Amino acid sequence: FPTMHALLAALERARRPARWPWFALGGVIVAAATAAAVLILRGDDRDPCTGGEHRLAGAWGRDRRAAVTQAFHSLGARGDDVAGRVADDLDDYAATWVTAHRTTCEATRVRGEQTAELLDLRMRCLDRLRTELDALIDRFGEPTPSMLDQAVDAVAGLERVTACDDDAHLRAAIPLPPDPAVRAKIALLEEKFAEARSYDLLGRYPEAHAISTPLAAEAKAVGYPPLEAKTILLRAGNEYRSGELVPAEASYRAAAEAAARARDDVRIAQSWIDLMNVLAAQGKYADALELVTVARTAAERVSDSPELGARCANTLAGIYQSQGKYPEARAEYEKALALAKQQPGSIILGHALHNMAIALWTTGDPAEAKTYFTEARGVFLEQLGPRHPTIAYLERNLGDLATREGDLPAAIEHLEQAASIWEEAGGEDHIDVALAYEPLSWALMRSGDLPGARAAAETALRVRKAKLDPDHPLIAQSLLYLAEIDSAEGTPASLASATARLADALAIQEARLGPDDIALV
Repeated sequence: FPTMHALLAALERARRPARWPWFALGGVIVAAATAAAVLILRGDDRDPCTGGEHRLAGAWGRDRRAAVTQAFHSLGARGDDVAGRVADDLDDYAATWVTAHRTTCEATRVRGEQTAELLDLRMRCLDRLRTELDALIDRFGEPTPSMLDQAVDAVAGLERVTACDDDAHLRAAIPLPPDPAVRAKIALLEEKFAEARSYDLLGRYPEAHAISTPLAAEAKAVGYPPLEAKTILLRAGNEYRSGELVPAEASYRAAAEAAARARDDVRIAQSWIDLMNVLAAQGKYADALELVTVARTAAERVSDSPELGARCANTLAGIYQSQGKYPEARAEYEKALALAKQQPGSIILGHALHNMAIALWTTGDPAEAKTYFTEARGVFLEQLGPRHPTIAYLERNLGDLATREGDLPAAIEHLEQAASIWEEAGGEDHIDVALAYEPLSWALMRSGDLPGARAAAETALRVRKAKLDPDHPLIAQSLLYLAEIDSAEGTPASLASATARLADALAIQEARLGPDDIALV
């Protein structure tokens, strides 16, 4: 090639599918070419829309399915279960993608009811989803035990293929710049974005952050708002989930601004909703509530995405819950659940049912809460399998409810199951293990098994001492559980131990709350 510009132009031409080579031409010629394509098809038995399977094969096909399955099998018995779920879910996603590819092609090249411009937009959308699918499957080739907890959720987190059916959204987006060199740069950045998002979907936030931070600067420099908006939004999420709340707040505001310039209603709504979460996590409830109107309005603009509305209502409910406004929280959780039920296959349904159960519990309806907890458990069992950590949270809450109802055998069964799942997923010293062993100690003590209760409570205290600061309030809470067991045992030695534990718990709480706080009573 005589110049770099000529090389890039050639690469751009090569990157475009040869099946619809007339997209760069003017509107009149496009229409004529489309009509010609339809006429040619009518006189020719060849099917012009068979390329979907071949185009997707590099991302997901028989060979990659076998490789992914083998990678998960290497992680043991639970890996076998996850392998089957992930492979089946990817098969479904791939089949949906191939169907969409054919339907989109036929709308223009067979039925003549769709413009070549819209064909181009939809095919670009499908190509982008294919790139993100390919990147995620690359990560599955690097199996780690922690991946077992995230893999099914990661596949569910892939953007839905139906997004490429949204004509209004596709047409509203800022078009690609005409310069082939800039388009080539954007294509490279899109691949980097797909890689960063694959790490994010699997909960590998440091790796995602390491890519998304410089990528956001590159996306801004290239001057293409749609890429800039989604890259900043990804960076904001990495910051939030890594506990960097102040940078995340700034990033979400920047993402909302970039999404507005990109005319991307979905990411505008996502930015405002997630910003409410970040503000609430910092205790800035008043600031978060000031955004309710703009966040809810943004979500309602995307009328075909009830999931956004459910997320908005769920976020607001969580803020009310944190403020102790339980009736208001319950009302918002009801809205979130109603919206989530409009997407029965979505992972958000299980979370909405779970949150509704908590709202019912805190507003004094434990019997109805149990119904929702059980329903949520069924949804998650079907979607995630019986040994996913999310199931442990359901088992823990069902155990607490059973304890309150006085059904101690059921409580012990639920709590032991929760402890077993968390230990298998994260190891015996994972911080969540204490969430099961502490209430288990209480149920065992009430059932008369003081040795079992002491062992469970000591496990909870040991885990928390290993993971938390020595003056953390949860350390004090674990000491109080052990003091109860000491007191129930009633020997002089155990009562002396109870006295010492209570003194230690009191010292922690006084240092945290001050000597005159009512909680010390």
